[in-house]
Formats: sequence, structure tokens, C-alpha cells
Amino acid sequence: MGTLPLSPPAGATPYAIDGASTDRVALAFADLHAALRALGDDRWTPVYYRVPAGSDWTVLRGELDRQAQAAGWQPHSGLSAQGTGYPRRAWTEGTRVVAAALVAPPAGSEGATVLMVLTPRD
Repeated sequence: MGTLPLSPPAGATPYAIDGASTDRVALAFADLHAALRALGDDRWTPVYYRVPAGSDWTVLRGELDRQAQAAGWQPHSGLSAQGTGYPRRAWTEGTRVVAAALVAPPAGSEGATVLMVLTPRD
């Protein structure tokens, strides 16, 4: 098996969920976790990164696609590109799946824009 892809993009910093983003990130995690569980695994480790406000999902997804494919992972066709209120993407290598989602803060709030990456637990 190849190494896990998905390093944080430039400008991203590790993030401990708090404040205005907490509920949205928790809901996105639950939604993405349920979708991944339907694909056959239920053991995931989330890692959160704060990304610059206004980060474009298309640009982030392109960067993550390049990283994943360079490590031998392929986009997962069984997961929809849109979660409940957030964009997401998954990649596979054999039976393993990794996923990422971009969670924006509520409109008008000063919450963080969060890139959530879920990797399988060993």
C-alpha cells in the first residue's frame, strides 16, 4: 500500500475546532463519516486545518487531486461531490479511502474556514 496522500495546502495551519465554526464542522464530520461508513469502513481520524478565508474549493481540490494521484490514489466515484452544505472529495487505493471537505463559516461570522481531512485508522 502506498503512503497516505493529502498534505495541507500552502497557507493552511493545524486547527483546533472552536468558536463559530464548531457546529458546522461537527455536522460536516458526521455527514462525511456516514457517507464513508456506507463505503465499507467506519474508523476515521479527522485532522483539521484552518485555511485562508475565501479559499476556493476548486483550487484546493485540484491541489489535493495532484497529491493523491502522485501517491497512487484515485478519485472515488462512489461519493458525491457535495455533502450537506459543503463540498467534499474522496480518494481510494485498494480498499482504503481518504477524504477531504471544506467547511466555510456561517455567513457574517468571523469563524474559520476549515479543511477537514479524514484518514483511515490502522
